[in-house]
Amino acid sequence: MVKRIFTKQRGQIRRIAKKMIVVGLEGKNVTETNYLNHFNTISRKYHITFSKGNATDPMGVVEDTIRTIGNSDFDCAYGDRAYCLIDTDYGKNREKDLKEAIQTAGQNRIEVLLTNPTFELWYLLHFRYSTKKYMNNDEVISELCEYIPNYQKKSDVFYRLEPYT
Repeated sequence: MVKRIFTKQRGQIRRIAKKMIVVGLEGKNVTETNYLNHFNTISRKYHITFSKGNATDPMGVVEDTIRTIGNSDFDCAYGDRAYCLIDTDYGKNREKDLKEAIQTAGQNRIEVLLTNPTFELWYLLHFRYSTKKYMNNDEVISELCEYIPNYQKKSDVFYRLEPYT
């Protein structure tokens, strides 16, 4: 494991680097990346990085995250964390695939965060509390448009949501 304590040339002052958060996402997921990347500019404790790969199935996302962790100086003992954000909105065998992915992730100290049905629900919850069971993406986005008119997938809405964070 790599120590992330850097010593200046004269050995007097040390600086500890930020803790790492690795996030695994489905496909290219610009929506989540746009939102989460903004936290790199406001956080003094953590740096968010994204797993390499474009898997669209739950197990593929977990495997991409495991590979990314293995190729970095990720260290849980240091306080680094890994997450996989997975939508639950589609797929015939989705429940079985999710259970398998969650089990594999747990064995590798990765937490799976389910967005049910889609990440945009997180945006909507910035504006109001809801326990409604949404059937699909379109239903969530339709209600989100009441607060963010003309919302489109891939829109960067961080600064619109920030006051509610």
